[in-house]
Amino acid sequence: MHFVFPTCAGPVVTIEDPRIALHTDKQVVATWREVIFEVWLARGVERDIRACTEAVGKILSHTEGRIVGFTAVHPQAIGPVDGATRAALADHTKQHNERSRAGALVLLAGGFSGAMIRSIATGLNILSPPKHPTKVFDSIERACPWVVAHVAPVDGRAVTADELRAVFEKLPRPPGA
Repeated sequence: MHFVFPTCAGPVVTIEDPRIALHTDKQVVATWREVIFEVWLARGVERDIRACTEAVGKILSHTEGRIVGFTAVHPQAIGPVDGATRAALADHTKQHNERSRAGALVLLAGGFSGAMIRSIATGLNILSPPKHPTKVFDSIERACPWVVAHVAPVDGRAVTADELRAVFEKLPRPPGA
């Protein structure tokens, strides 16, 4: 399925829908062009992280070149994790670190606690930097321009932040979001 997106620069552009690789009550893994979306709808545990890792692994096995990671974590999914879940997260990161061109982490929690969590995530990236550019954001709107700067043009035309945001909006959301 495709949807139509008007552009300011000229003709209407048809944008393909994202392809869903995994959709549970806790997470969505989808791909669009070389972007892999990992959207956390609710708090996951080790088995959820491992399912996500498996879904991303299948995408990577059918994809050539480098990918751009776009992880969005809804407020309901943010919270403390146990040691097994932390180990699964570390394995997950290692799995596609070599294939990543860039990675965005969007932590959608607001207020002081959201700012604190984003600061911790940024600090962890400083202490153990990945081999590719990475950045932490507080909103999809702020993340999209940064992400599209790392997405390859299609037929000589750059992907726009509005197009990427429109694709993200097609992905499942948590109830009430």
